[in-house]
Amino acid sequence: MLRVPGVPVAIAALFTVMIIFSGFFFTLALHLQDGLGFSPLRAGLAFAPAAVTFALVSLNWRRLPPRWHGALIVGGFVLFAVSMAGLAWVLHSGGTGGAGLYLLGGLSGAGMAAAFSPLMTRVLLRVPVELAADATGVVVTVNQLGLLVGVATFGTLYLNLAGHLPSHAFGAFRHVSAHAEAVTFLALAALAILGAALALTHVINRHHAPA
Repeated sequence: MLRVPGVPVAIAALFTVMIIFSGFFFTLALHLQDGLGFSPLRAGLAFAPAAVTFALVSLNWRRLPPRWHGALIVGGFVLFAVSMAGLAWVLHSGGTGGAGLYLLGGLSGAGMAAAFSPLMTRVLLRVPVELAADATGVVVTVNQLGLLVGVATFGTLYLNLAGHLPSHAFGAFRHVSAHAEAVTFLALAALAILGAALALTHVINRHHAPA
């Protein structure tokens, strides 16, 4: 299966999507609740725009002409990178981010969906039918491993920078947490740019590969 042209690079890009996905949600949840003192309900609602836009893009990307799907994947990574850099900016001072938190969260959800959904579809469509079971197993494993690596890597980055998480007195801790989250988001943005490069390589290789 890994000898199929374009599949290894696409799987690497898919792995990158899942790392970014889990790293973003895990560290932002820590910052909102332990850094800013949000209640679990308020912190959960802060992710609602990302969930909505992720669903909308996932359900509607097929409406675009097939020739645009490759650009959609690359654009999804770029959009996520921009949203991460924007969140780093609006949160770095220790504030709640205001409307920017929800707007940029929505953009991040759209970017993740634009990168993930068509990319996974293209991986599976490229594999011969007789290798479908192998392809499904590889994709599921890559997705799960990406989630694990994202939490472990970016969770470690955030927690090492933030130090001990308080159980109260959030005011004194919010600036430390904000700095840690801003650095983490910039690292996520850099990884998203790498994902865009992988996706672009996949698109170019597939375009030139024989049918």
